[in-house]
Amino acid sequence: MYYRPRCLILNTYTPYASIYTMGQDILAAVRELGFSATESLQGNYTDPKLFEAMMLMMGQFQGKGFVFEFNGRNNQKVINPKVGQKSLYDEWKLPKVCWLTDNPSHHMENLCNLPDYSILGVVDRDFLDWLPSCGLSTRRTFFMPHAGPPPLPQQALTAERELDVLFFGNIAKVPSASDWANSIVGDNPDRQRCLLQAIDCCLQTDKGFFETLSTVFDDADMELSLTEKLYFVSKLEAYVIARRRLDILSGIKRSRVTVFGNVNPAVQAQFGPNIVFRNTATFEDFQDFAMNAKIVLNLSTSFRNGAHERVFYGLSRGAHILTERSRFLAQEVSADLGISFLDFDAMQADDAIERVLDLGNSLDDQRERALTHYAGNHLWKNRIEDALDILEQEYWNT
Repeated sequence: MYYRPRCLILNTYTPYASIYTMGQDILAAVRELGFSATESLQGNYTDPKLFEAMMLMMGQFQGKGFVFEFNGRNNQKVINPKVGQKSLYDEWKLPKVCWLTDNPSHHMENLCNLPDYSILGVVDRDFLDWLPSCGLSTRRTFFMPHAGPPPLPQQALTAERELDVLFFGNIAKVPSASDWANSIVGDNPDRQRCLLQAIDCCLQTDKGFFETLSTVFDDADMELSLTEKLYFVSKLEAYVIARRRLDILSGIKRSRVTVFGNVNPAVQAQFGPNIVFRNTATFEDFQDFAMNAKIVLNLSTSFRNGAHERVFYGLSRGAHILTERSRFLAQEVSADLGISFLDFDAMQADDAIERVLDLGNSLDDQRERALTHYAGNHLWKNRIEDALDILEQEYWNT
């Protein structure tokens, strides 16, 4: 008997972050691929009895089915009379796709509890290189970069876009590198020196945070426990992102940038009138504003061999993306497919913006080519197809 395949997506309502929107678009992509798919809102929105019923229906289903969830949060256990506590997914032989939206260092406890009946998607290809050093098998781990929805069928022309440059994100007050290093490791000059070297490397190269910390501490013949290294990765990532945002926006003197996000008042006062600050807005708002922007400025150094979701959501709205360097996006940049890289020198940001704006109405031709490429390579449908291939090989074709 034929059963239409099924999927349950465990989503979270996050209006000011992207997870909820991504979950909705992943749900649409799964349905487009022929699945009967539904959604359960987790966190404070969960109805326990309804969630139990939805999981039970998935566990009892006779055909192909899987659960999709974010960041390894959903790892329920059951009591098996023969083996004691056991993963619900393993007990039911129900595959789960766990997709990490950011650096694995933020979710290591969850990852250590993943069931056997699961596959793990990571958003940066480099993460696959260092996960084994954390004691995690990469047998069922695969590269699943961020993606986006289908491009809008109607796109505004360049001349119709009112915003020259759009930036969505928070801007914090950033301490000096030495003060930051001292706050992390205290009065330990050797460790401080390593952290300062790591900051310089991350600001001047496209090397990842984990790899950078490993190199600088190894070169100094200083050992780090795994717990320490993961802690440093998390702190270093946050510092470098905050530092780059402040440096890039401070270096923009000629171009007009519209900023949405939480901005430290003391920091806001140091910018010129060309940096226009608006209120915090939702991710849904970001998509609307991107429809009216010539350039979306993406200031996140998290993924040196992956891409931030705003890259693809901005592309889907027809904006040109000016972003931090990523080896994953090198093809799009070299082929002039709607993406440009910022320079490591923050003072070159104005020039990078002007190179794009000087294209004028030629951006309309570029947009057409960029959206064709994007629609064929970077939709959620493309990413889910990769996950389904692994599920078929590991669990369904047996």
